[in-house]
Amino acid sequence: MTRPTQEYPSETDFIEAEDAGITVLSLFLFIGMVMAAGLAVDINNVIQSRTQLQGAADAAGHAALYWRWRNSEADAKDKGIEVAELNMPTSVYGNVLTADDIEFGYWDPITYPDEPFRADSTRHTAVQVIARREAAGNNGIGTFLMHFIGLDVLDVRTISVWDSAYGFCPPKDNGTRGEGFFARGVIDIQSNNTYRDGFCIHSDTWVELQQGGYFEEGVTVSMPDESDVVLPSSGLDPTKNPGLAEALTSQSMNLESFFSNLDNLIDSYRDPFSSVNSDLISDATVNYDKIISNVTAADIVPNAVNILDCKAKTLTIDNNVVLKDAVIVTSCEVKFNSGAAIENAVLITTNTSDKAISAPSGLRIGSPTFCTDQSGSATVISMGDFRVSSGLEVYGSTVISMGDTNFTANANGIAGMQAYANGRIDASSNGDMGFCDYGPPDDFLIPVFRMVM
Repeated sequence: MTRPTQEYPSETDFIEAEDAGITVLSLFLFIGMVMAAGLAVDINNVIQSRTQLQGAADAAGHAALYWRWRNSEADAKDKGIEVAELNMPTSVYGNVLTADDIEFGYWDPITYPDEPFRADSTRHTAVQVIARREAAGNNGIGTFLMHFIGLDVLDVRTISVWDSAYGFCPPKDNGTRGEGFFARGVIDIQSNNTYRDGFCIHSDTWVELQQGGYFEEGVTVSMPDESDVVLPSSGLDPTKNPGLAEALTSQSMNLESFFSNLDNLIDSYRDPFSSVNSDLISDATVNYDKIISNVTAADIVPNAVNILDCKAKTLTIDNNVVLKDAVIVTSCEVKFNSGAAIENAVLITTNTSDKAISAPSGLRIGSPTFCTDQSGSATVISMGDFRVSSGLEVYGSTVISMGDTNFTANANGIAGMQAYANGRIDASSNGDMGFCDYGPPDDFLIPVFRMVM
């Protein structure tokens, strides 16, 4: 009987089987690697797209809020959308932002910790922007691997919230803010002045002060580097300038941007239908190119834009004339004679000389009743210098000069004043600064914007 021959796998058979196992394992590993790579592509694409979308939302929020301080809600929303499109063009990303995605309101994390942003279309101190890439908007984020499990498009949205609630100056207890002197050049103020709570002094260069000042708690004296302040040797002695050491701070402002927009602001005042004139102008008639030398109250059309020219180079406001209830624009030098005043009005000269606006004595800007009833505020804008030799009174009003501002104030004549100078500000001694119960209107506040969410 023949015994059957038993065959054993050869070494070659083992190698072939091992190779087959490795091939199957490699296939699974390869598929796993492809899936991981595909998932990584999808995740990375989402992260990258969200970062880009957040940047567009942040830029749009800042632009919209900045624009809202000087313009209507609709114009501010348009500006936000415009900036978003610069970051993420519609032709590539679709509409990442619409007007409905921008809301103005206020930010209060203390009173409302669970919902600190509250929408209020009448406010201009905070904004919330929601930027989107979503399937519903036909601009969702396409997928690579997730496509095979039914996720063709992913939705991404980002939120950006900006606040400017307190502006540049810290508020007084009643919320008033914005009184003070703001200059790109040096601010030089003489001795023996009193500065009340809420009054701010800021120079983009440095501030120079003498002895004998009194700085209430809540006063700010700032420049980019507070160590640049110029003082007498004992200027920080609390017996020489009480409160000054506490008032000093390092701070920067965007004054260059403020003055770069001045031409546009003046153009807005020329237009009787402009939103900046809404509270003052009720007559669309423009009193245009009236040529005079000496201005009396009868020369001004009330509740209208008055464009005045002069026979020589100077437009003189006669003694004790009160310009009121109108917008007045001229290219002449404007000289206020003694006792002249302007209230509930806007005066603008595009003259660029060192005598663009001047007064020998006794000029009053704003109504003395402003401190009790908040009425009669005025605005004076000079594309040159602003100079008052003595007795300046300002109540709840704003003075803006593209050149220098130089004045000697009445002892109790600065109440709720904003003074902005593209050059320097020189102010006199023995004044009481910012003692009004109300600050000036916030039309020209330079807010500090901060992203809070």
